[in-house]
Amino acid sequence: MYGRTLADTGHTQARSIAGPSRRHFRHRGEDGVALIEFTLVLLPLVMIVFGSIDLGRAFMALTQLRNAAQSGASYARSFPTQVSNTGNCVDPNNVLFQVAQEQGANSSGSGALTALGYTVTVTDQTTSSTVTGCQTATVKSGDEVQVMVAKTFRPITWPLSSLIGTVTLHGTSQVVVP
Repeated sequence: MYGRTLADTGHTQARSIAGPSRRHFRHRGEDGVALIEFTLVLLPLVMIVFGSIDLGRAFMALTQLRNAAQSGASYARSFPTQVSNTGNCVDPNNVLFQVAQEQGANSSGSGALTALGYTVTVTDQTTSSTVTGCQTATVKSGDEVQVMVAKTFRPITWPLSSLIGTVTLHGTSQVVVP
């Protein structure tokens, strides 16, 4: 076997159809092009991901606000004049307590909601008057009462937070007093 050539064994050498192998030669100035292209693709991708996270956060906050407003309106349907925890409307016998509990506040009432950044407004839509305090308003049977819970929302994505700043989200619910 030693001393024999490829032709002696009957085998033929395979040749590439494309010709001789090509080697990739870098031209001068192309060293950083891949890094720049990666950066140009990565930045929009990161913006889309964090923008989606912000959108999810806003949707979750809006859902929580709506749930809190529904909880407050459900209580206001039966006790429309018991809005805050003053006088005979001590916790849990008021709308603000019901809203705070829906938001998961450790303490109750308007102090807990203010500390968490929530604003609760109870309005008699029939007379267009704001209902406050404890049994100070005159809400009659058949009046429509609206509970609105609001909170400011700030996106975490840099361009969004710079462009729109903070946004106030509202959750509202209306009931008719029986």
